[in-house]
Amino acid sequence: MYTNIIYKITSIFALKLYEETNQSIKDIKVVKYGMYCFISEGLKLIILLFFFGYRGNLYAFLYSLAIFSLIRSLSGGIHFNSFNLCMVFTLLFFIFCIIILPSIPLINTNIIYTILLPVCIIIIFKYSPIASHHRPITSKITKHRIKLLSTAICSIIYFLLLYSNINDYIKSIGIWTIILHSLQLLLAGGKHMKKNKRILSTGLLKKISSFFVFISVIAASPPSWFLFGEIPCPKNLKKFN
Repeated sequence: MYTNIIYKITSIFALKLYEETNQSIKDIKVVKYGMYCFISEGLKLIILLFFFGYRGNLYAFLYSLAIFSLIRSLSGGIHFNSFNLCMVFTLLFFIFCIIILPSIPLINTNIIYTILLPVCIIIIFKYSPIASHHRPITSKITKHRIKLLSTAICSIIYFLLLYSNINDYIKSIGIWTIILHSLQLLLAGGKHMKKNKRILSTGLLKKISSFFVFISVIAASPPSWFLFGEIPCPKNLKKFN
């Protein structure tokens, strides 16, 4: 619903801009895209600020958001096409980071944090960066450089939080933000791996089918090359006779 509303607003503005300026269609599309992003992300941020501000967790949210924005901008992660899905997932993500997980004493110890540290680093190094399919990273060199940078930054932040003498609640928020970010990266990476497997599987099936098409053409020839047997062929193969 919200996606359609935002789209209509940006479309009206883009049409007005096109009618009253000399800008090209390409430039109008760029403006429309920027406007859509601004309204969509701005609306989500307002909802989050209102929610955590009402609960008295505004500064905790801004702190978690700062860490998340830094590592997310490098390593990427799950992308939703729906405004509602994105909003719900983002809200749940920060609720777990700020409210639920820091309130469980059993999992908020330096031992648990230390155990989870290498797990997070391995996940981030293996799966980052995960870009949107609308804006893929085509250069392998760029992708590898971003992978190293995102892993290094996440590791440094995690180390600083783990071995600092800051408030335990603040420490837990920062660390759980990184841990949950790595988990959603793992989830997104799994989806990409399935997609890549489907692509490889499709390519293999096409090659196999091409081989059997070649065999069919040979089998449909008048001399019938296959020993003494002859299998009735489909009508669309008779053109090769």
